[in-house]
Order: sequence, then structure tokens, then C-alpha cells
Amino acid sequence: MRRNVILMTIYEILVLILPFVTMPYISRVLGPEGVGVYAYSNSIVSYFILISLLGIQLYGKREIAKVNKDETIRSKVFFEIYLIQLIMSIISLGIYACFILTTHDEIKTLLVIQLVMLVSSCFNIDWFYFGMEKFKVTVSRNLLVKVLSLVLIFVFIKEPNDLNRYVFIMSASTFFSQFVMWFNLSKYVKRIKIDTHEAVKRFKPIVMLFIPVLAIQLFSIVDKTMLGLMADNQQVGFYENANKIARVPISVITSLGTVMLPRMTNLIATGQKQATEKYIEKSLIFTMFLTIGCVFGIFGIADTFVPLYLGKSFVDSAILVKALIPILIFISWGNVFRTQYILPKGMDSLYTKSVIYAAILNIMLNAMLIPVFQAFGAAIASVLSEALICIYQSIKIKDEFNMIQYIKPCLKYLVSGMIMVVFVSIAGNVWGAGAGTVVLQIALGIFVYFTFSIVFEIVQKQLFITQELRKVLIRLKLDRKT
Repeated sequence: MRRNVILMTIYEILVLILPFVTMPYISRVLGPEGVGVYAYSNSIVSYFILISLLGIQLYGKREIAKVNKDETIRSKVFFEIYLIQLIMSIISLGIYACFILTTHDEIKTLLVIQLVMLVSSCFNIDWFYFGMEKFKVTVSRNLLVKVLSLVLIFVFIKEPNDLNRYVFIMSASTFFSQFVMWFNLSKYVKRIKIDTHEAVKRFKPIVMLFIPVLAIQLFSIVDKTMLGLMADNQQVGFYENANKIARVPISVITSLGTVMLPRMTNLIATGQKQATEKYIEKSLIFTMFLTIGCVFGIFGIADTFVPLYLGKSFVDSAILVKALIPILIFISWGNVFRTQYILPKGMDSLYTKSVIYAAILNIMLNAMLIPVFQAFGAAIASVLSEALICIYQSIKIKDEFNMIQYIKPCLKYLVSGMIMVVFVSIAGNVWGAGAGTVVLQIALGIFVYFTFSIVFEIVQKQLFITQELRKVLIRLKLDRKT
């Protein structure tokens, strides 16, 4: 399990680095308008992808994790779930084709190109490999595709008129990354007759999980769609890149939950309550340590980093990054309990209610704030909506977990983060704008945050991060000896 956590973390870091290399290039070549048009059109396609996958990504992982030791049952479960995915993908493609034929929007060409991305959802079986805890398969595949798409972007995207090419590269790379996963499938499943009656029974729980999946995706889609309708493509461009920067650490931090979900499902199913609580406590403290450091670090360097990284035409994105960055704390806290307790225990209704309420709040706030504050209003709406999910779920499971007990150890990291942002902000003002300043700010921030966090742990005699670092060092020494 530790190996899987490390593997997923390394992979998520590499996946983030590769787009981070292309983002400043694309921002300068396509400009705020081009970036905004792509983000707006992609948000529309994303609605149809949601229809294709329903709640299969979550449901599939959980169901495969329960039967991953028995090839016959595993094969039966896989084909029953995939049959539903295939049918919904065909339905979604049909609706999308009708939508394209009837629309007269200026982005019609982009919508046609992104048909390839929608087709890729038909072949998306990542849920199976994650349920099997075969993370290496998906990691190596995705990494190869990401590198290839990066090379193609630098070779073929040279001017604003290359927007269509850029959209095709992004869509085709997604299709290829999903399609190649089928070549390894025969190692884990065998041909088996599908019981359509049993498959139909799975439709209801899948739909129940689709509701929260839909609501969650609305947070990352509807804001761009509403900005495109109520503001302009330039505002979408500012928001899109700010949102990407603010959310950079999310996939790395939440990769722990991806790895832990199958394991926690098994622990809960076998009644190992003590082990469950131990894993959740360790996961939460470690996650919040990373998250708080990222939140205050990105907040501190935003003013110098954003214009340098995206170009002066995106200077307005800096304030949006600062407005969006607190969302990391709510997402990370909620993700631990959601992926390691709520979902493994089958508390789907709680999960569903929380995101439905938040989705409604998100749409209402966007409708009120975007006309007045434009992209800044969308940022505030996203943060408040994610906060609602976190708070609602925490209140509902407070009888199973003492939330105060989990909050207290995290306060020292909060104080360390505040101290860090003071040092980093002062350094930015003293050293001025420039690449050297950003590098020094990051180095200073890491040093200050780690130092004060460890000092506070020693003072309070709560040596969590210190002990984990010691374990890693001991393991590395043992590996060298062997």
C-alpha cells in the first residue's frame, strides 16, 4: 500500500509538471481569448461525458475491490458494469450528435473535434484497474500519453489560428490513453456470459452515485459555462488558468484517497474498526500538513509567479488564484473522510445530499456574483460550495469521529503556514519580480514551513511528521544496504 501511495504521488506530480510546462506556452500563443474558448467548449463536452460514465468510476472501483481475488466473480462484475457504461456512452453520443447538428454557436467546429474525447469515455476502464490496485498499469500508460501530447503541442501549436489543432491533440491523447488499457485486460478477466438481469440491478446504485458525481463536476464545469454565457471568453480564460494553478496540488494530495479506497473498503467490510480509525487519523494529519503548506505557499507567491508564468496578459489571474486557493483545505479534509470512510462504508446518500446542496448553492452564487464580479464571483462561489460539502459531511459523521481531536493537531500547521506566507510575501516585495525571486520564495517557504512545523511538533510532543520522515530515512538506509 505504501508503494502504491508513493507511485500515485510521483505520477500525479509528473502529470502536473507536464501540463505546467505547456500552460505558459499555450497562454502566450492562444492568449486569454483562445484559452477561454477552449475551456468554454470543453465544459460543454464534459456534460455529455458525465452521462457516459454516470457514477461508474466510483461504483466500479468499489465493487471490483470487493471481489478482486476471484477471477470468475471479478469478470462477471466487470462485464455487468461495463455493459451499462457502453449503453450510456452510445446514448450520450447520439444526444451529442443531435446537439452539434442543431447548434449555430461559433464554437461548433471545436465541438465536432471534441467528439473524439466523448468517444474515449466509452473505453474508460480506469475504475477496474484502480479497484484491482493495479496502479502501475494506469500510471505508465498515462505518463507516456502525457509526454507524447506535450511534444505534439510544441511541434504543431505555433499561433492563435492553431486552436483547432490544440483541441484535437488534447482530445486524441485522451482517446488513446483510454483505448490502450484494453490490451492488458485479458490478464485479469476472462470471457463470461453476461446476465443482463444482474446488470440491470446495478443501474440504480450507479445512478445514485452519478448524482454526487454530477454535482461535483458542476463545480469545475458550470462556473466556466456560466462565465462564458454571462461574461466573455476572456474572463473564462483568466478563470481557467487561475483555477488550474490553484488546483495543482489537489491531485497529488488526494492521490492518497485513490490508493486507500480499495483498502479501506476491505477493512470496513471485514469489521476492522481500529485499523480503519488509525489509517484515517494518519491520512488526515499527513494530508492537512501538505495542504496547508500548499495553500499559504501559493497564496504568498501568486503576485510574482502568475504574471511571470502565464504572461502579462494574464495578470488578472493572480487575484483569482488567491481567491480560489482556500478551496484546497475543504477538498482535502473532505476527501479523506469521503474516500476512506463514507464511500467504503456505502454511505452514498450522505455523499449525494452534500454535493446536491453544494451544487445548488454553487449555481445560485454564480448567478448572483458573476454579473457583478465576473471571474472573481465564480471563484468565491466555488470556494463556498466546496466548504459546504466539507462541513455538512463532517457534521453528519461526528458521532463516529471526534472532529476536534483531528482539528487540534492541524492547528500548528496552520500557524506555520501563516508565518511562512509573511516571510514569502516580504521576500517578494524586497527582491522584486523575476524567475529568481519565485525560486527563492519557494525555497524559503518550504524551509520556513517545515522548520516551524517540526518545532511545534516537538514543543507539543506530537511527532507525526517527524516520525514519518524518520521512517522514510530508515527505509532508505535499509534499501541501500540490501
